[in-house]
Amino acid sequence: MSGTSARPISEREFLAMAGGFLDRNYEQSLTYERAAAARIGAGTQIFAIEAGADVLALALVRVKAVPGLGRGIAWVPSGPLVVRQGLAPDAAHLAAVLGALRQRVAVEEGHILRVRLAGQSLVDPAVSLTGRFRRSRCGLLPAMQASFPCPRPSGPTPSGPWPPV
Repeated sequence: MSGTSARPISEREFLAMAGGFLDRNYEQSLTYERAAAARIGAGTQIFAIEAGADVLALALVRVKAVPGLGRGIAWVPSGPLVVRQGLAPDAAHLAAVLGALRQRVAVEEGHILRVRLAGQSLVDPAVSLTGRFRRSRCGLLPAMQASFPCPRPSGPTPSGPWPPV
């Protein structure tokens, strides 16, 4: 689906549109998201993924940024919402939604994007997600992450893993 993009929306817009999705769940609710983000000192971004005038999906994205960099990890727990009443998502629909989220959050904003789909939105696991994402134990990860640089320091390096934890 060409022309798919992720547009920031207000809480009011999210609440008005979320009722039309059958895969909505507590992790993609504003009440839970606010509390979960506050618990870890993160922020929340709300997106409508659109193709033209059609809203294909909604996503609450929890962003924990590294102080001073403004970039970090963006986490979409049990989402995005993609199962609209009367429309079952297929692989092309899901790939377009994930591609738009990846473009906005990972490429444009520079975060590492992590996605854990809700059970109702999963398609046949044999279907490739166009190479943009790879499966992991914790969900889907972008295959080509646009993350912030973490160069090694010059001179002697500290012992232990790099980058330091």
